[in-house]
Amino acid sequence: MKKEYKTAFMTFQLIMNFFIELAVSIAIGYFLGRWIDSLLFVDRHIFVIICIFLGLIAAFVNIFRKIIKLTGGKRDDDKKS
Repeated sequence: MKKEYKTAFMTFQLIMNFFIELAVSIAIGYFLGRWIDSLLFVDRHIFVIICIFLGLIAAFVNIFRKIIKLTGGKRDDDKKS
C-alpha cells in the first residue's frame, strides 16, 4: 500500500474514532447525569450538564493522546533538527 493511502486511511480512522468517542461519551454523560439528578433533584439538570462537559473533555483528551502516540510525541520543528 502506498504511503499516501496509508496516511489518508489513518487520518480517516482517527477522525471517525473521535466522532464515535464523542457521541458515546456525551450519551454516557447525559444518562449518568440524568440518573444522578433523579436521585438528588426533581426539576434541575445540574449533573446532566456537568457530566456532558466531562464527557466532552474526556473525548478531547483521548483524541490528543492518540495523536501524540501516532506522531511519536514530537513536533515538526523537532523532526527537522
